[in-house]
Parts: sequence; structure tokens; C-alpha cells
Amino acid sequence: AVVAKFVPHFFASNNSVVMEERLVLYTKLLTYHDPALARHLHGIEFRPELYAIPWFLTLFAHVLPLPKIYIVWDALFTGPRGLVVALAVAVVQQMRPQLLAMDFSQAIMYISSLHEVDIHVALDCARQICDLTPDSIIDPPYLLSSTSAQRPAPSLISPEAYRQLPCAFLTPADLYRLLQTPFRALAKTDPDGPPVDSSDAASGPRSSLGVLLLDIRPQSQFAQHHLEHSLHIPYNPVDNREQFAAKLVRIVAPVKRGRPVVVIGMELDDVGVVASMLVDS
Repeated sequence: AVVAKFVPHFFASNNSVVMEERLVLYTKLLTYHDPALARHLHGIEFRPELYAIPWFLTLFAHVLPLPKIYIVWDALFTGPRGLVVALAVAVVQQMRPQLLAMDFSQAIMYISSLHEVDIHVALDCARQICDLTPDSIIDPPYLLSSTSAQRPAPSLISPEAYRQLPCAFLTPADLYRLLQTPFRALAKTDPDGPPVDSSDAASGPRSSLGVLLLDIRPQSQFAQHHLEHSLHIPYNPVDNREQFAAKLVRIVAPVKRGRPVVVIGMELDDVGVVASMLVDS
């Protein structure tokens, strides 16, 4: 039961794809909740395969002292499926101030031991991550190793395309739920940004949504149909990317206010490019 719930297919003869998917899931979850930290780790080439594989293979038993393992496993066995990945994100976020000031060689030495991690604080943070994260981000139904009960249409996105996408991918059902969620309940706080003021929700219908909808399709397609209250910034791959990125930040930053941004487009490549621009900003 433990293997099926937390490490499905991890101990098969060919587990490379499954392990890659778990690392991709961890990276997307970290990017969703802390893009600045994810961007820094990527910039110093501190890839999760260099440190996180033992966390997932042994459910942190390889890196934590025994008293903390008891606490972690007790929480994992009674918690949601996504808690183990959320805990990995929470552990790294607890080291955030130190990691942001480090280069690769310093980071690899610093993260090799988790003995100083306050595991109670990390678990509280992990539970909050689970509460704030849509199901299709924390337990994507698109992956070969998925344990999700959601079953998207086979043509929605392939496991290979999902792994290559630099951002998470929402199911239509999760997007619908997000659109029903009020701003106060959903908004995340950016550690590097200004405090989130949920009273701004009264400034207009778009501001009251729990997410910011960013539609990057051409004007003709947007005019035919679009989600109500979407922000329309059409993206053309032939345009100058630096100029578009500057325009994107200038328009999105004042209205984002701690909310997740849902990028809507016809081509996955275009969505990935724009999502990367938002993360890099």
C-alpha cells in the first residue's frame, strides 16, 4: 500500500521515466508556489536530480534522523497523496534565504543534510501547499505514474508534452473550480512581492477572480470566443521576445497581486514561452 500510494512504479526494472516525472512534478510545484526560488535554482544549474531523488525513493528516510522520520511518515500516511511532493517544496522553501545567496557548489553542500530542518514547520507549509494547489498540478492525471482519479481526454496533453512544458497544466475541471474560488481564499503570497491586499477584489470583476486569466491567442480567435474577464495580450512567435516580455510584465504585474496566472493559448509551445517569461520576470 505504501509503494502504491507514494512511489508507484519506482522499483520497476525501468523506472527512469517515473522518476523523471516525479522530479518534473516537484519542479512545477516549486515554480507555481515560489517562482523566484525556482528561477534561481535553475539559473545556477542546481537540478533536482542532484538532491531530491533520495527524498522520493525513501520518503525522506535517507536524509532525516529517525525521530523526524517518525513524524514525517505519520503525516504522510494520514495525509493526501500529494503531501510528499509538497513536503519537498516546503523543505526547500525553508532554506530559501540561504539558497538564494548561494552558487551551485555552496548549494550542493548545504542541502546535503536536512538535520536542521524544522519538520513541524515544513509539514504545516506542505499541508498549506496541498490546500492551495489545484489537483491537476499536485497530482497530474497526464503522467504515466499518476495516481489521480481525474481522467482527462487522451488528446488533452501527452505525458511527453507535459514533461517538456515549463509550467503546470490545468484540467478544464480544475480551471472551472478556480474560477468559482474567491480571491481571498486562493491568492498566494509572493515572498519577493508586496503584501497581497484582498480588498482590491472590489475594484472590478477581473480582480475578484481567484486567478488571472491571460489569453494570448490572436485577436480573431479571441473575438470569436473567450472566457469572461480574460486579459488579452496576443502573442506571435515571430515578434521580438524581449519587447513582448517587457510589455507582458508591464501589463500583468499591476493586476496579478499574488494570484496564479492561467495562460490560455492554442499552441503549447506558445503557452510555454509566455509562461517562462512570467516566471523569469
